[in-house]
Amino acid sequence: MYEHRETEIRRYVKVKGNASPYDGNLVYWSSRMGTHPEMPTEISKLLKKQKGKCTHCGHFLRDGDLMEIDHITPKSLGGNNSYNNLQLLHRHCHDEKTANDGSLGNKSDCNSVKPEPPIPDNYIWVKDMLVMT
Repeated sequence: MYEHRETEIRRYVKVKGNASPYDGNLVYWSSRMGTHPEMPTEISKLLKKQKGKCTHCGHFLRDGDLMEIDHITPKSLGGNNSYNNLQLLHRHCHDEKTANDGSLGNKSDCNSVKPEPPIPDNYIWVKDMLVMT
């Protein structure tokens, strides 16, 4: 016979203010629950693991932000695709991290940021326009 003391205790986290699963705030619900039907599972799990924050800048990831999955140790420097080597960053934070970690334009060709070709000496920038001199 099943006894009362054998019942597992479930703790629930209080929902913030007047938040609702139907309000469209995918980031809040994904980071809270670790899952959301409209959010890819991998991103939801990373949001929950990171408590909804970008690990590069420390700011909260908000609904509508451009987010990218990043390899903590770049694949070009020996990293792998394991869950423990992934993090979720703002797109601009991902670009900045990639430029600084030595993987920019490396052989893996997996970065969203590519090095720009050098500008020839006979060209100059004038008010956001490249002009030949």
